[in-house]
Amino acid sequence: MWETIDLQEVRAFLMVAAELHFGRAAERMYLTQSRVSQLVRSLERRVGGQLFDRSSRRVQLTALGAHLHDRLEPAYGALRSALEDTRNMVTGTAGTVRVGVVLQSSAGPHLLDLVRIFEQRYPRCTVHLLELTYNSEPYGLLHRAELDMLAIRLPAPDDAGLTVGPVLSVEERILIVAKDHPLAGREPVTYNDVADYATLDVPTAPREVLDELFPPRAPDGRPIRRIVTVNTVGEALTHVAMGTVVYPSVESILRYYQHPDVVFVPIAGAPPSRAGLVWRTGRLSLAAQAFADVAAEELPRLLGDDA
Repeated sequence: MWETIDLQEVRAFLMVAAELHFGRAAERMYLTQSRVSQLVRSLERRVGGQLFDRSSRRVQLTALGAHLHDRLEPAYGALRSALEDTRNMVTGTAGTVRVGVVLQSSAGPHLLDLVRIFEQRYPRCTVHLLELTYNSEPYGLLHRAELDMLAIRLPAPDDAGLTVGPVLSVEERILIVAKDHPLAGREPVTYNDVADYATLDVPTAPREVLDELFPPRAPDGRPIRRIVTVNTVGEALTHVAMGTVVYPSVESILRYYQHPDVVFVPIAGAPPSRAGLVWRTGRLSLAAQAFADVAAEELPRLLGDDA
């Protein structure tokens, strides 16, 4: 029985154990949720018992599942490292991975950690991070193969030629306003409050991203006016400080781009904003694919440590 075990069953089990969610595990493995469920059921048949308690609300490891997880995780990690080290001896995975970072806030808190882990694991590879703005037409650079992947705010354009990979960050939304703005003392605000004021237009940003952060309409149906055109975060913060506009964004934007005359308040009632890695489907080099694999494996642990 064990001589014919499918390692994908083991990986599916470990992914579900890490996420405690079959859907998220499927996303990390780039499989369907039904396929992941099938792999876990197959492993359960092999061990002769149930590894997860499943309900409509949650997934939990059983005592048997927790025991198997504690034994398998270090063994799987050792096996993966042994195979990768051996593959590197034969194939010499090498090269530069070019990652365009569209505003530092899109990099998330652990992109540099991923680069260090990747370069340690693949010593003949390097990652070149290029800071971009939306004015750089980042998706054009990607499609022209001038970049291997983007770290960018999601959602990505609805393009069959693009793959959305691991999520780099999940952030609550904020509204940046002038220090003396009427909303500066309120906490939280909603997009209905945003509709009482004018906001920004970023013509070079993908419409999907702009509509996500600056919805065309508030929940009450009123339009959200985009009256000031900007191309950089600095320009946006200047207009905010002058009281011309308010600026829906994410909190990390103010860790990288500062202005002494602005403050922020949380926006309630909207889902968190995500940033992630995006690349051209089927067009990654061996080195870039290795970086994407490292990110998929390591990011859940790194982001989990922040929780």
